[in-house]
Amino acid sequence: MIDISKVDVSKLPEDDSSHELTPVNIVLRDSLGVLAVSILSHRADFGSMQYDCMLSELHSIIAELHDAYHHGNF
Repeated sequence: MIDISKVDVSKLPEDDSSHELTPVNIVLRDSLGVLAVSILSHRADFGSMQYDCMLSELHSIIAELHDAYHHGNF
């Protein structure tokens, strides 16, 4: 076990953020389109849908997801 009370923090880099992950809220927001396609694929059969209907449904689902995203303060 490491005793962190003995770590000399003066030798640590001040701003080494190269190892940081992308903030979760950005990843979530950027994934809404993929999530919308997944939701639509479970609701309807893509093979029988017309493209205009498919795009209209995707637009509706994405709008609902954006509303949920903003109301959830993510």
